Amino acid sequence: MTQSIKILRDENYDKQILLEDTTIKMLQQQINPHFLYNTLDTMNWLAQKCGSEEISTLANSLGCLFRSSISDQRDLIPLSEELSILDNYISIQEIRFQNRMTFHLLVSDHLRNVPVPKLCIQPLVENALKYSVEYTDQPCIIQVAIREYENDCLIEVANTGSQFEEDILNRIRNHEIIPHGSGIGLDNIDSRLKLLYGSHYGLHISNKDHMATVTLKIPKEKEAL
Repeated sequence: MTQSIKILRDENYDKQILLEDTTIKMLQQQINPHFLYNTLDTMNWLAQKCGSEEISTLANSLGCLFRSSISDQRDLIPLSEELSILDNYISIQEIRFQNRMTFHLLVSDHLRNVPVPKLCIQPLVENALKYSVEYTDQPCIIQVAIREYENDCLIEVANTGSQFEEDILNRIRNHEIIPHGSGIGLDNIDSRLKLLYGSHYGLHISNKDHMATVTLKIPKEKEAL
């Protein structure tokens, strides 16, 4: 009986240690974003006080990006909110690349309430920027055009300065080519759209009008499956 009591006591002790460790990790996950937001807010305030608009924009935009990606757990958000995420991302990159990048957004106001998967546009723009600006010294154009086609919404992200390989998504899935960072992201976004909406939806990749173009197709009003 004494041995059983000792075993039970040891088990309870181990459980208590595990519980405390889990509690600490949960607190860390709560504290770290909160600390980050406060630090960025302080940087923004100091930058404004010193008259440094670029540093203020960087701090504010980065803070908004983190809040959107970490705090908001929704799978679907209005297109207007997705474009707000994109706007903060572009604000940072415009300061980084200065005159080497020109960004255009074309969207009808009546589409801004269409529900879209969270973080479906910004990764495509990041991919376009990577291959159009980071690998060349030449000025590049990145364009996002959003339009409706029958009952669907088409989101087109295009860039100058690069071209897609033929049938790139299938070749990535079949391990015929090894993606350099972005290919896996494109495949993941395509798979995510198909899981949400069905095989009729997803990404279409092409080279159009001397621009590398990714078209994201989703239903205008259909809820996620």
